[in-house]
Amino acid sequence: MIPLFALLWGCGVAQDWPGEDSRPTAPASTASGSIEGLVFGPEGDPLAGAILTSVPGGHEATSGPDGSFLLDRLLPGEYLVVGAASGLVATWSPSVDVLADQTATVELRFDTELGAQDGLLELRVLDPDGAPLADAVVTISSADGDSTALTDELGLLILDGFGGQEIDLSVQDAGGLLWPRTMQDVAVPELGAVQRSVQLSGRPSDDGRYSETRICVMCHQDIGASYSDTAHARAMSAVEGDAAAGFESGEVIDLGGPTATLGGSGTDAWVELSSMSGEVERWPVAGFIGSGVRGVVPWTELDGQAWPLPIAWQAENSAYPGWNGNGWVAGDSGPWFTSAGAFAYSGSPSAETSAEAQCFGCHVTGFTLEADGADFTMTAAAGSGERWIEAAVGCESCHGPGQDHSGGSLSLKNWTITSPAKLDPARSNDVCGQCHSGLAGDDGTPYPWSATHGLFQPGEHVADFASSAFVGWPNGTAKIPGAQSDEMAASAHGQGPWQAQCSDCHDPHGSEFDADLRQEHLDNTLCLSCHGALSFGGDEAQAEAHAGHPAYFPGNPPGSGRCTGCHMPATAARSGWRQESAAGDVSSHLFLAVPPSDSLADFDAAGASTLSPGEFSPNACQECHSWNDWLFGGSFPGPTGDPVERATHETYQTGFEGMFP
Repeated sequence: MIPLFALLWGCGVAQDWPGEDSRPTAPASTASGSIEGLVFGPEGDPLAGAILTSVPGGHEATSGPDGSFLLDRLLPGEYLVVGAASGLVATWSPSVDVLADQTATVELRFDTELGAQDGLLELRVLDPDGAPLADAVVTISSADGDSTALTDELGLLILDGFGGQEIDLSVQDAGGLLWPRTMQDVAVPELGAVQRSVQLSGRPSDDGRYSETRICVMCHQDIGASYSDTAHARAMSAVEGDAAAGFESGEVIDLGGPTATLGGSGTDAWVELSSMSGEVERWPVAGFIGSGVRGVVPWTELDGQAWPLPIAWQAENSAYPGWNGNGWVAGDSGPWFTSAGAFAYSGSPSAETSAEAQCFGCHVTGFTLEADGADFTMTAAAGSGERWIEAAVGCESCHGPGQDHSGGSLSLKNWTITSPAKLDPARSNDVCGQCHSGLAGDDGTPYPWSATHGLFQPGEHVADFASSAFVGWPNGTAKIPGAQSDEMAASAHGQGPWQAQCSDCHDPHGSEFDADLRQEHLDNTLCLSCHGALSFGGDEAQAEAHAGHPAYFPGNPPGSGRCTGCHMPATAARSGWRQESAAGDVSSHLFLAVPPSDSLADFDAAGASTLSPGEFSPNACQECHSWNDWLFGGSFPGPTGDPVERATHETYQTGFEGMFP
């Protein structure tokens, strides 16, 4: 039997097949439907033992003796059913619509035998319009060295002599107008063949200019409507919303001795900082970095330079209503106060701590940056005196400057804009990683800017503009916020044959779910959409046994047994460590079910029986158990205890070992 995950599809016949970049996408929902069907062999007889897979989603089934199969628990949407069988060229169904609580039917027929065509790789290269790309340059790296070849007029390239090897491929158009694309560890079987289809992404010109999101959404209206509700669209905001109430009420925030007093409102808002000795300085608030979607940090400016003030406002987390002291809290006071509580500056904080150097680069779109020693000057990319083109993470932050696309030739629309979905996984994830990585750019910027190369553009490699400044716990999970891309690259999702992209789980254009996920994670829909079939063979009992808790599935209410509860503990803190649970507020993307023994190791390394939040790595148990105890008013039946005590994690570890001996 040829394993489907290896994509051992036969070749030797010119055909169209569902490429990895042209798969339909099932819309997010928690209601489900199914597909049933029959599979026939080349002679028209029912075919048993064929592997059928839904695309998207990866749900699998095997045809029975009568050729029948059933793919169930599918989210409503458009699907293909791909079939693979030993000795036969792969086949797939026409697209089929799956409706909630209904069963669609399809028939698949395998028409062609592989015969003696073994050890082959058939590669089809498509241009940004989806047409065959002739004369694409393909570089093949194998154990025997590097070689190059060109695609034919059908965009096809058939390679032999690599049977039984894993090879790397790099594809580039002949004119260099498109972003190159790499494929790593392509397994070429000794028996049978493998087919791959790639579509290259367009690329703005080197001197491309910005158009702003308001221009983009004139054509892309549906995307614009959903994007407007995302945190990206609200990466900068005025003094407004729930966070503004603290200014009108004169709220006072303790900064560990010094204080910050809020006052005024709107464009006349201010923050009054008081040192331990009683000195007072009042700073006008120019606006908010962030918005009420997640949280804000107010910023101030003096003589053309801006700084984030040492306070932050946390939005209420819908997963933890009323918990964690949502509202105004202390922020990063290092640039403002010494450890003794005195003002740490004369006149203004240092330029290295300015918002231009530390914050704005990931919250705005369309700027240039210049550094003269410690002084940073940010100007709009169009050359005006303003700091940026757009006070948001706009379309062009991910797609590159858009004027070539919006104002250029209609026939070259797709050739002149970057589509992250058509980049290879590393380049695609770098689009997110430009801000969601632990980075150190030139002169200390935490985003990819280089005095030599300028500012990162989507399609380039972040590593060419910044080095890694990842800070992690001993188990490899992130200790600092904004390092999700680093974690995912090191995870099984990033290292395995799948080479996941951030957009496999998150919809950058917005969705109805928390963190703009493509599907709901609270009832395990998101994780089980792939792992239900791939990890547990579609068997819910296996999934429940794996969780070690009563498991929920799509359609059931949230509760314990949540995949992300164990595999994505909050190991990093953006606005502070949660005192009730000693966890952070940023979920790990290493996808480890962190055992309590990792926390115990941190206690032992410090030689302490008690540690403060942030001094030991959070584990998969502590946050949920602390939260449940709070939620049920102390009547939660599971083990609890004070999470800053080593003894509490010993109890958790005993339970962990009992569930997973």
